[in-house]
Amino acid sequence: MGLIIGLTGGIASGKSTVASFLETQNVPIIDTDQLSRELVEPNRPALKAITDAFGQTILQPNGQLDRAALRTKIFSNATSRKTLEAILHPAIRALAQHRALEAAAQSPYVLVVIPLLAEPGVYPNYRWLNRVIGIRATPNLQRHRLMRRPGMNAERADQMLAAQSTDELRATIVDDWLDNTGDLAQLEEQTMRLHQRLLTACRT
Repeated sequence: MGLIIGLTGGIASGKSTVASFLETQNVPIIDTDQLSRELVEPNRPALKAITDAFGQTILQPNGQLDRAALRTKIFSNATSRKTLEAILHPAIRALAQHRALEAAAQSPYVLVVIPLLAEPGVYPNYRWLNRVIGIRATPNLQRHRLMRRPGMNAERADQMLAAQSTDELRATIVDDWLDNTGDLAQLEEQTMRLHQRLLTACRT
């Protein structure tokens, strides 16, 4: 059985980039953001629960979740954010663990991308992780990267950054850090070094 390794970090810190680097090395990637999208497809129980909680205005005319409308509600209201998390997080955890165990049966290690891992009350539910990788960047860099995303504005970027955990809090659960304050080549080099260390750890 391979190791199950978590990857966490703030928004626009580079989690997806690290995952893409490792995917080229045939590391199975399980992204909890992607799982959350699966779970809110039309006719899924989670979408009904979200609609019951937030109303029909968070649906598009075709029945799909209107992510922009939901995002507006949760980033401007901490109570709404907690309501959404209470609906989605247990289902995401269960699906992530199921897929991680399946993949770990056939791979030296599996990477599970969990942006909110350091949030209060979240990490204890992921004790099945063997290690945790953290990736960090400066708030100014994160904001700059966020502002390049389609549809993003300064107010929304600041709200998203303010709603997150800090790297100080993440440090209480992280075993290995990656620093994403340089260029892509530097991040790739760090990631490949860590990949080799993890492969060695899997063999011991």
